[in-house]
Amino acid sequence: MKKWIMGVVLASSLCLLSEPASAASSEYVIETTKMAALQKRYSFKKIDKITGQSIYKIRVTKEVAKKLQRDKRVQELTKNRAVKVPPTEAGVTVKSISGNWGLADMQFPAANPFLAQVEVAIIDSGVDTDHPLIASQLVNSYATDGFTSVEDENGHGTHVAGIVAEGTPNIRIVPIRVLDKYGDGDIYNVVEGIYYAIEQQVDVINMSLGIGEEPDDVLAEALTDAAEAGIMMTAAAGNDYADYIEYPASAPDVYGVGAYNSSGQRARFSHTGEGLDFMGPGYAVQSARLGGGYRTMNGTSMATPFISKALALAKSANPALQKKELETLALAAAEPIAGTTFLEAGHGKINMDKLMKGAYATDATVRYMTPKTSTDAQKKWTITLSGAIENTTSNFAKVTVVSDTGVAQNVTVQAGSNAKKIDVLAPASGYANGIYYLHVASGLKAQSGKVLKQSTINQFTIN
Repeated sequence: MKKWIMGVVLASSLCLLSEPASAASSEYVIETTKMAALQKRYSFKKIDKITGQSIYKIRVTKEVAKKLQRDKRVQELTKNRAVKVPPTEAGVTVKSISGNWGLADMQFPAANPFLAQVEVAIIDSGVDTDHPLIASQLVNSYATDGFTSVEDENGHGTHVAGIVAEGTPNIRIVPIRVLDKYGDGDIYNVVEGIYYAIEQQVDVINMSLGIGEEPDDVLAEALTDAAEAGIMMTAAAGNDYADYIEYPASAPDVYGVGAYNSSGQRARFSHTGEGLDFMGPGYAVQSARLGGGYRTMNGTSMATPFISKALALAKSANPALQKKELETLALAAAEPIAGTTFLEAGHGKINMDKLMKGAYATDATVRYMTPKTSTDAQKKWTITLSGAIENTTSNFAKVTVVSDTGVAQNVTVQAGSNAKKIDVLAPASGYANGIYYLHVASGLKAQSGKVLKQSTINQFTIN
């Protein structure tokens, strides 16, 4: 008898904690411009609305949902399905960063002060805003419905953001929190996050998450809107050895990303199937750890930000690149993974050297020369032009040398051995070991009156 009474008391307590709506009610995402009229007609609870959109989160019974589905005032109605990060494995934790093999494998270029600033939205579990690897690159943080802060409580988003941030200070990260401390969320928050990213006019959206194999109409519409806004999007293919690609990775406007290991082989856990586009480093990848330090993690969640980083860097090389042009360059730079089919590895991995050269070539305002290397700290560089130049201070001022962090070097620029040459002498103390950029700005004037219309950048390394 006592057990029966305790059961009744427990059940009553649970009822007191639940929503006042029917126990059979569920959350749905609805798109409509007639919300007030629909609420009056069907008497359901409105939970939240996406700013600037006629998209709402509501709670209704199954019966009311069927009625709404038939109502012509409703554009879209879908159940608010679960979203979660693909199962990932955490490995070794270290206090200081000791190298990310994926950056070297994909041949990411050194930091370049001439690359334009671009933005990558990380739709995830938030970020550790104090982590030194990412803190200085965070902008326009946003927490979706139900979260009071963008601060990461899971660690997944922090690790993903670190991959995008490392070595690329020109990439700004827009963290958008849609997942809780368990890595769980819902479609409504992801849709809200996408529309926020569109509003911020980001260049790339990274989604290291999924909702399973089946698409969702409201989410699909948000993805289409982002694509039409010119935003490139990436998403994780999935991690549990399955032969389908997670949605939204399988969506037409999203690049589905699988994982390969440091030996260049497809990671066995990486999902296969239609909708897989590229492969990224996804095994034992080191990046930022929640709370400080660094750790390795495995998963297509880690592979995805490598592709986001690649696309963002290409866009930063020529901000005028349109989405279709960037897609063409990315596909041209892809290299197949040996021993795999298209369903197993898509177009393969992106060769960043090819991608960046392709992006540079599309910019008529800047010409990148072949990088050079020297062991001479007092190295003198000679610029040879097609015609004699005016020997003026203002002309020589257009020739500068900066470090990879954008610090101007105290070089001497003077006339060369003839009127077509300019000599650039090293600082009195010489160059320290590192990467530098010799920049000849547009506007350099020739004796004939002609003006240089294209600036020239020559990277060189002193070691």
